[in-house]
Amino acid sequence: MRVAVLSDLVRPNGAGIMSLLAADMLTNAGHDAGVFAGAMQSALAEQLGRKHHAAMAFTNDERALDGSVTATDHVAFVAAFRRWLAAEVEAFAPDVLYVHNCGRVLSQLDLADWSAIIPVVHTMHDEWFITDAHYTFAPELGAPVVRTFEPGRSDSVLEHRYDHLFEVPSRSKNLTLVAPSLWLAQRAKSVFPTLPVAHLANAVDTTMFDLQDRSEARARLGLPTDRSIVLFIGNPTQQRKGFAAFEQALRHGVGPDGEPPLRLVAGGSGSVAVGQAAALLAPGPVADRLATPDSLPIGKLDIAGDGIVLSGLDRSLMPALYGAADLLVHPSRIDNLPTVPIEAGLCGTRCLASDVGGTEETIADVSDLFALDLPAEQLGLRISEALGEVHTETEADRQHRRNRQLERFAVSVHQPKLLELLQHVQTGGQR
Repeated sequence: MRVAVLSDLVRPNGAGIMSLLAADMLTNAGHDAGVFAGAMQSALAEQLGRKHHAAMAFTNDERALDGSVTATDHVAFVAAFRRWLAAEVEAFAPDVLYVHNCGRVLSQLDLADWSAIIPVVHTMHDEWFITDAHYTFAPELGAPVVRTFEPGRSDSVLEHRYDHLFEVPSRSKNLTLVAPSLWLAQRAKSVFPTLPVAHLANAVDTTMFDLQDRSEARARLGLPTDRSIVLFIGNPTQQRKGFAAFEQALRHGVGPDGEPPLRLVAGGSGSVAVGQAAALLAPGPVADRLATPDSLPIGKLDIAGDGIVLSGLDRSLMPALYGAADLLVHPSRIDNLPTVPIEAGLCGTRCLASDVGGTEETIADVSDLFALDLPAEQLGLRISEALGEVHTETEADRQHRRNRQLERFAVSVHQPKLLELLQHVQTGGQR
C-alpha cells in the first residue's frame, strides 16, 4: 500500500508528531509512505526523505502559512500550494491520502473534493472539520463563549462563517473521518451523519516517555529535591489551557511538609523565575534556560508564589520534566484527546485533570478527574491530598500508571488498527 501522509505543518510537536508517527508506522510495516507538508524545515525534510519513500514541503518557512504581506498575496500563496500538492500527489500516486491538520492550506471542501479522486482519511485533532473553529468554549464560568482559530488572529466572522460545511457530504465520495476520542466521534457523527467516522485513539511515543525516577529527574534538571512540585504543561496565556484555574488552586495547596508547592510551568513564549524560585535551582538545563534572554514576553501570569515558567525546553528533556513533578494538573477548558495526561502516566506521574472532552480516555485513573469550574479552594484541597498520597507511593504505583497507558496508547496497539482502516478505505469500503 502506498500512503501519502499530509499535514500543513510537519514538525516534532502537536499534530505534527502524529503525522510523523503515522509515516513511521507505515514504513515499519513495509508500506510506501510519503510525507507531504505545507511547511517543514529543510533538515527534517532531508531526514524524512532518507527514512521514507518521499518527503516534500511546499516551503521551509513555517511562518509563511500564517499569512502573507496582504490578504490577496496569501490567497495566491494558498492557490500555489494547492497546485503544488496536486502535482506531487499525482507523481507519488498513493492509494490513500492520510491527512492530519490541514486548515492553513486546505478547506473541508478541498478534502471532500480530493475524496472524489483518491480515498481520503482525515484524523481530526480538534473541532475544525465540523465547526471551522478549532475549539468553542467559555474561558471561565459565566464568560461568553469564544471560538478559537489557527493562526490565532484569523477570527473574522466572515472568514469562518462555516456555511460551506453543509456542502461537505454531497461533495464527498470516499472520505473517512477519524476521531481520536469518543467525544469527538459523537460530535462528528451528529454534524455529518452520512459520513463514515472511525474512533481511533492517537498513539504516543512510549519509548521516549519512559518510567522516571523522581530524584534522578530532579537531579538531571537541577530542580530542588526538598520541595513539592506541581506541573502545568501548555501555553499559560492561552485561555483554553486553564492556567488561571491552576494558579488559583495552587494558592490553596500545600505539600506534605506544610509548604506551598513550587509551580513548574512548561509552555508559552518566555521563561522566568518568580518569587524565590531561582534561589532553589542547582546548575542544570532549567537554570541555563532561565539565563537565556527571551525575545518574546510571557505576559502577566499573576503567579502568587514560587514558580518557574519555561519555554523552548529541549523536547528530549520532557520525560524528566514529567518525572520531576510530584503531580501534574491539567485544567483544560476543552480537549479532544490530550497527550499531556498520557505522557505523564507513561512517566509514572500522577495527573489531576478537568473532566472535559476526551480527557477521561487519557487519564491513568478516572478518579483523578475533577469537574470543570470546581472552586479553587476545593481543587486546592484535591491537590494537597494528592501531594500527600504521592509522597508515599511506590515504584509499583508508578509502573501501574505506565502499564495502563501502554495498554491504550502504545504504537503496537495503534498500528494494526490504523493499517486495517487504511486498507479498508483503499479497497473501497467505508465505515
